[in-house]
Amino acid sequence: MAYAQMGKRPETLHAAENAIRLANSPSVLTTTASALARVGQSAEARRLLNKALEQAKERYDCRFLVARAYVELGETEKALESLEQGYLQRSA
Repeated sequence: MAYAQMGKRPETLHAAENAIRLANSPSVLTTTASALARVGQSAEARRLLNKALEQAKERYDCRFLVARAYVELGETEKALESLEQGYLQRSA
């Protein structure tokens, strides 16, 4: 995510490949999706986010990370829904 925030596209893509290869967990996929969306790789970001959400049916994925990915993809309504889900998960 740091490379993406600095606008370092090649480094972001390389780090994303490594993250997916080394740690295939919902949270890593979601964070990687955010980084990819930030550097203009929206299709791949959506694919990773969908994969993370599918994994999240059986494993925990922080809904706040999911919200960030939706923000990076420009999907504000879905981001707000995810934040609400995260709040409800943590307040229960």
